[in-house]
Amino acid sequence: MDIDGFDWIQSEILRDGCTEPLTCALMGKVLAKGDTYVDVGAQFGLHTLVARHFVGPEGRVIAIEPQPYNCHKLLNNWRVNGFENLILYVGAIGAYDGSIRLHMQSATDTSRLSLCLTPVNDMPQQFQVPINRLETILDQVQFDKVRLLKIDIEGYELEAIGSIGKYLDLVEHIILEVLHADSVLSERSKDLITLLKTHGYVLKTVEGKPWEKTNQSLPENNLWASRIRMIN
Repeated sequence: MDIDGFDWIQSEILRDGCTEPLTCALMGKVLAKGDTYVDVGAQFGLHTLVARHFVGPEGRVIAIEPQPYNCHKLLNNWRVNGFENLILYVGAIGAYDGSIRLHMQSATDTSRLSLCLTPVNDMPQQFQVPINRLETILDQVQFDKVRLLKIDIEGYELEAIGSIGKYLDLVEHIILEVLHADSVLSERSKDLITLLKTHGYVLKTVEGKPWEKTNQSLPENNLWASRIRMIN
C-alpha cells in the first residue's frame, strides 16, 4: 500500500499492519471468488484491497468516495497492486441525484467527512462533487447480486441504505458503521436498524454474535446485517 503516515488511520496500519482486523476477517468469511463488493465511503482503499484479495480477478469491486485526497490514494493503491477489476465513483451517496459542496479535511484525519454530523476536521477549502442515490450507480453495473456492501459515511448510513431502492433485496450482506452503540442510540440509528430488520436482515457483530440495540457495544463500531443465517 501507498501509506501516508501523517493520517492517523494510515499510521495505524504502519504500526499494527492492519486496521479493523475483525471486520477484515469477516470480509474473508463472506466474500468468495467472483463476488461483487461495493464500498461506500471507501476512504484510501484498504477494504477494497482486502475485498479484491477475496473476490479475485473474476469478481468486481465498486468504490464510492468523495474526497479528492482519498480518491488519489485509493487509485494509487489499486495501481501499485496491478488491480484492474475495480472502479471508483468520485462522489457522495445520498437521498437524491445532483451535486454537493464539501470541505477539505485536515491532513491528519481524512476519514470523518460527514453530510449530517457536526464538522470535526473541516478546512475552509471546498470542492464540489456529484451526489447520487446508490440505486443510480447500481443501475450502471450489471450484477446478479451484491454479496457484500460496506458503508462508512459518518452517520449518513440511513440515507445510503434508503437510496438503494429496488436493489436492496439483492444485497446479501451489509457491514456498516453505527456510532455510540454502547450508550444511547440516535434516532437516526434506531430508524436504520428498523429499516434493516424490516427488509429481513439479521443483525450481528462483526464477530458473528447476535446484536440487539440494548446498549450492547459493537466491536470496531461496525454492524453486520445478513440475509444468510448460516455464516458464523
